Amino acid sequence: MLVLIAAAMPVRIASSVPGIKSVSVLDVLLGVVALTLFLDSAFKPLDIGYRKLFVLLCIPAVICGMSMLWTQDPQATLRATIVYVEGIVAYLFVVRELSGVPPGRAMTYIKRYSYLLIVPAVFLLLKVPGFGPEEAGLLRDSDRYLSYYTRLSHPALGPSNNLATVLAFFVPLLLYWGHVRHDRRFTRAGCVALVAVVCTFSRGVILGLLTAAVLAGLGSVVRRRRFGSRISGKIVAAVASVAVAVVLLYQLNPDTREFSGSRFSLTNVFIRSQFAVEAIEKIAARPFLGYGGGTAPDGFWDLAHVHNTYLQQMVFFGVLLGVCLSVALIGTAVFFFSRWRTSRVARVVGFTLIAQLFVFAVESSFEGTVLRVLFYLSIGLATAVVRASETCQAKTHQPEPIGHPIRGVAPGLAGGFTGELSRERSHPRGRSALRHELVICTRNRVDDFRRCLDSVAAQSGLPDGVIVVDSSDTDATRRVTEAFADGTGLAVRYVRTVPGLALQRNVGLDHLAASTDVVHFFDDDTVLDPGCLREILAVFETRPDVGGVGGRDVRLPEPDPAWYPCLFLLDSRRQGVLMRSGVNAPSATGDSERLVDWLSGCSMSYRCRIIGGMRFDESLGGVGPAQDVDFAARVAERTRLVWTPPARLERRLSPVDRDDAAMTLRRTIRGRWRLARDHVGAVNRAAVIYGVSGEFLTSVLLAVRSRSRLYGRLGVAGASGAGDRAHPGTPEVLADPADTRRPSHAHRRARP
Repeated sequence: MLVLIAAAMPVRIASSVPGIKSVSVLDVLLGVVALTLFLDSAFKPLDIGYRKLFVLLCIPAVICGMSMLWTQDPQATLRATIVYVEGIVAYLFVVRELSGVPPGRAMTYIKRYSYLLIVPAVFLLLKVPGFGPEEAGLLRDSDRYLSYYTRLSHPALGPSNNLATVLAFFVPLLLYWGHVRHDRRFTRAGCVALVAVVCTFSRGVILGLLTAAVLAGLGSVVRRRRFGSRISGKIVAAVASVAVAVVLLYQLNPDTREFSGSRFSLTNVFIRSQFAVEAIEKIAARPFLGYGGGTAPDGFWDLAHVHNTYLQQMVFFGVLLGVCLSVALIGTAVFFFSRWRTSRVARVVGFTLIAQLFVFAVESSFEGTVLRVLFYLSIGLATAVVRASETCQAKTHQPEPIGHPIRGVAPGLAGGFTGELSRERSHPRGRSALRHELVICTRNRVDDFRRCLDSVAAQSGLPDGVIVVDSSDTDATRRVTEAFADGTGLAVRYVRTVPGLALQRNVGLDHLAASTDVVHFFDDDTVLDPGCLREILAVFETRPDVGGVGGRDVRLPEPDPAWYPCLFLLDSRRQGVLMRSGVNAPSATGDSERLVDWLSGCSMSYRCRIIGGMRFDESLGGVGPAQDVDFAARVAERTRLVWTPPARLERRLSPVDRDDAAMTLRRTIRGRWRLARDHVGAVNRAAVIYGVSGEFLTSVLLAVRSRSRLYGRLGVAGASGAGDRAHPGTPEVLADPADTRRPSHAHRRARP
C-alpha cells in the first residue's frame, strides 16, 4: 500500500541529481523494491505474471537501452531507460505482492488507489496549502500555472491530461466489478473516477473512454443480441452524475468559466498538427535508427513530446524499431482479449487498454517520466485481478461433490456444509496405512456434538478410533456417543472428566493407543467435509518432514486487516504467521499448501512420535485460543506445520458454554506472555508489551467513542493480561464466582 500511496502522490524530494532531472518518493521506494526483487531472485524465480505479457512490456525498455549506441543525447536516453526499468520494477512488485490474493482483494487496492489519486487533485482545486503545482520553473502568473486551477489537475502528476490518463485505466474495471458483483462500493468508486476524468476536460481521454465503451457495447449486443435494462439504468445514472459535477464545477469555480471557451477552440489541434508535420520531417531525416530514446531531435525540445506516442517512437528509434515498440503496446490489449475465455474481467482490461491506446494517439502521456511508470503499475494491478479471477473461475468449474449418506446420518448432513466442499477422489472409503485416532473434547453441546460425529461417520478415510472426552453436566453426550458407536461400528472410547479444555485434550492424549501414528483434534462445533481426514492423511503420507497439519475453515472471511492492528502487531497480511507480539494470524484463503507457524484448535493433527511427552498448558484455562497456539508453536520448533486447503471443514461457532470476550482476551494475552517467556519462535516481551498496549489503547478509544461497556471490559482485560506477566497464577478476576468450570490440577487424568 505504501507504494500505491507514493504512486498517487509522487512528491519530488530532489530537483537536481547528476544525470537525472529529479527524484521523487516513488523513485526511492522503487529502488528499495528493486533490491527486494533482486534478493528474492536469489532464492526463487521471480513471479513475472504472464510470460507473454512480460515480454511485451520489456520490449520498449530493450529498444530504448539499445538506442544508447546511436543517441544524440546519452543522458536523456539513460533517463528514459531508467524510467522503463522503474516501470518494470513497479509491475513485478505489484504482481508479487498480489499473487494468490482473491480478485476482490486486488480490486480493493485499485479502488483505494483511485481515491488516492483524486484526493490531491481536489485539494489542489480547493487551493489547500501544501497542494500547489510542483512543476519546476512554473511562474505563478503564467497561463500554465493558472490552468491547474481551472480544471481538475494533480499537484505532482501535472496538468489535467496526466491525471485523466491514469484514472481512465481504472474506470471500466471499477464499474464492471461493481455491476457484476452487485457491490455499490466499486460502482460508486467507478462513478467518482469517471466524474474526475470528465472534470479534467481532457478531450482525448474522454474520447478514448467513449470509444472503448462503444466497442464494448457493440460487442455485448452482438454476443447477447440485447442490451440489459440494468446496464441502461446505470449508464443514465453515471451520465447524470457527470453532468451535475460539470455544472457544479462551472458554477462554483470562476476560473473554470473563463477557461471553458478555450476547450472548444481548434488552436491546440492546429499546434499539435504542426508538431506532427515537423516530427515526420525529422523521421525522414533519420528513418532507420532515429535520434535516441527521450532525446530532443537536433535540440528541438518541442519534438520531445509530439502528442502522438506512435509517431514519437519513430522519432526516437526510427521507423522499424518505432513500429515494433508500438506493436508491443498494442499487443498488451490483444493479450488480455485472448484470455477472455478463462477470465471475463480480462476482456474489460482489453477494452481499458483500447482506451489507453487511443489516448496515446492524441496525447504525450506515455512519454511522461512518472506516467510511464504508472502505466506499468496499472497493468500490474490489472494482471493481478485477471490471474485471481482465472483461479476462481477454474475452481467454480470443478465438479460438485457427491454425498454418501450412511445409517444414522440425515440426507444432506453427511457433508453438513453451507460453504464450499472438496472434490471427491476416485478411491473408495477405507482406512489409511497410518493408524489415526480422533479426539473430540466437549461440554454441554449435544446438538453441535451430534453434527460433528455425523460428519466423522461420513468420512471417506475413516479413523481407527474416536476418543470422546466429556465434561458435560448431564449424560446426554454419553447417549449420543453410544448411538454413534452402535451406528458406525467404529472403535469409540468415552471418557468423563472435569471441565477444562487443555485438561480434556491431555486426557485424550493419555488414552491414545500406543500404535497410533496420527492424532486429530477437532472442536465439537466443527463439521467436517467428507474428504477432510483423507486429505490430512495424504499430507502425512507424502511428506515425512511434516509433523502437523491443519485444515481450512470455509467460514473464515477473506483477511483484510486494517492499518492500525498491523501497526501494533495485532494482525498481519501474511496468513498462518505467529508474530513477534505473540498474535497469531489465521490461514483463511489460498489454493495450495503453505508452511505455517501454528495450527487452529478447531483442526489440528499431529504425528504422535513428534509430540511425544508434550502436554497442553492447563494453567492457561478457558476455551480461548491460547492453549492451541501455545501447543502448536512448541510443536513448530520440532517439525514443520502445514495448512492444507483441500481438508475442508466448517466451524459453526457454538454460543454454549463459551467464555466471554474479556476473559478470552485475558487468557490469550497470558498465552502470549508464555510464548515470550519460553522464547518460542520470534515472540519477545518487548513486542508483546507493544501489542498489548495497542490493544488497550484501541479498546479505550472505542469505549469512549461508542460508550460500550464491552470495550471497557476489553480494556480492563487487556490491562489485566499485561499484569499477568508478573503474576503467573491462573487469571480468575473476571470470571463468575459461581462458575465451576475451572480446571482442577488435581485431575491430570480421569478414568471413565
